[in-house]
Amino acid sequence: MLNVRVVQVVCALSTASFGAASVALAQDAHAHHTAHAHGAAAITDKARAQIDSARAAFSVYNTPAKAIAAGFIPVLGDIPLQGVHYVNREVVEAAQFDITKPSMLLFSQLGDSTALVGAAYGYRVPESDPDPAGFDGDADAWHEHPILARGGQRVTMVHLWLNDPPDGPFAHDNATLPFAARSMSTPDAAWLAGSDLRDLALALSLADATGERLVRMSRAGGEALRASLKADRDGINAIATQLSAAQNAGDRAQYLALANKAVAHSNNLISTLKNSAPNPAMREAVGRVIDEFIGNHSPPMTSTP
Repeated sequence: MLNVRVVQVVCALSTASFGAASVALAQDAHAHHTAHAHGAAAITDKARAQIDSARAAFSVYNTPAKAIAAGFIPVLGDIPLQGVHYVNREVVEAAQFDITKPSMLLFSQLGDSTALVGAAYGYRVPESDPDPAGFDGDADAWHEHPILARGGQRVTMVHLWLNDPPDGPFAHDNATLPFAARSMSTPDAAWLAGSDLRDLALALSLADATGERLVRMSRAGGEALRASLKADRDGINAIATQLSAAQNAGDRAQYLALANKAVAHSNNLISTLKNSAPNPAMREAVGRVIDEFIGNHSPPMTSTP
């Protein structure tokens, strides 16, 4: 079964201190109550200028050492499709939106190096307060992390990526990161896009170093559980090499077939972990923690050759 103590600790951390050690746990786009349901809105000229100013401001902290020297502290490790969140607690608690002063910096492994990939503006605000004014227009998709909120408050956040991912500069996730981590090319949007691209990216992430924490949570589950998780992760890693070969050959049908196999491994891994808890109450708690860590994965891919 899943390590019950680990789940209890993670759950406690997630509700205890947003500014200290819990800020980076959440990633479930489906569980977040998006107050501004406008992620697909067009980016205004003013917003684009603001994005350029923000990126120029936070790109000076382009190494973890520079981020730490500026008061940003890494919390809770590598989050799939987002990277490691380095949090400035003072900015979080001040809850004053400033384009040039994000409360978090996002670092991710890109090939053999760790790179700054984005920033986040995240604050704890009274439950009845609106989201910060944010960037001009309606394209900045603020989202909530209920598992991180204290009583009478909510945690609201928006990401800004250093380079635009497929879903735009304010996307909740950056599906290009797991490909870059493996020095793979992100597939063209004509091949794979939207939730299908995200599902494949998540699979690659869970089979890479990012997924190690989920596997460590299962260390009390016995050899059978560990063997099952290893088989799924090994399967994804084997498929990753074949994906590159199919992409280089221009074989979209083969690429999609392989991608579906990788996602099936990922879904099985997630299901195995969720069902490994010893009782219904723990399975519910485990499910919330895992969904916050990885985001709710989608049904099988809809893309066809």
